[in-house]
Amino acid sequence: MALGDPICPRDLACSTARTIILFYEYQGQIGKLNKRTLTEDFFENFINTWGVARTIYKCERENVRERLIGGDLARLKRGKAGAIDSVAGCYNSNGLSKYVPRSLVSKIGFLAKPAVFVPFDTYSTKGLNLRRDKRRGDGGEQYFKSSYKNYLEVFNRCYCLLRKEIRAECSQGWAKKLERFRVFPNRKSLPKSGR
Repeated sequence: MALGDPICPRDLACSTARTIILFYEYQGQIGKLNKRTLTEDFFENFINTWGVARTIYKCERENVRERLIGGDLARLKRGKAGAIDSVAGCYNSNGLSKYVPRSLVSKIGFLAKPAVFVPFDTYSTKGLNLRRDKRRGDGGEQYFKSSYKNYLEVFNRCYCLLRKEIRAECSQGWAKKLERFRVFPNRKSLPKSGR
């Protein structure tokens, strides 16, 4: 895919299917995550299911969970984009992670405040960089992983520009087939992304 290319239906289908599966796995927690529900078992399952376990040291996972319970979750629930960078930066500077774990913290933020936070990861930043093009009138500069706040601003601008294209693609036959699923197949049977 080159800059400005149309959305690839296969990649959008894979992304949509994976998102729906994660939504159904965590629908009871979306917008309701709190100190009581952030148990050891929930946290361990969450970081493995969302693929963010690698972002924090294994021996520090319980410390991260305790920090979330101890106040970081409340900061995220206030819904300020800068809180993602602040909390993730603290985990890194306190030796809980090798690098700034924005992916992990943004996904916790999404469960805490889904109307504000969008999960941050390598694929979403690559996608934003591929879509940003002067021909589309969005400034043309590529987004780099400087901050979550910057990412969220760029994501929201791009989403507004692409909303009609995404809706049109989602009205196609492949998307309608996804609507039939009430219980999703195991992940091994999902189509793999072409990227």
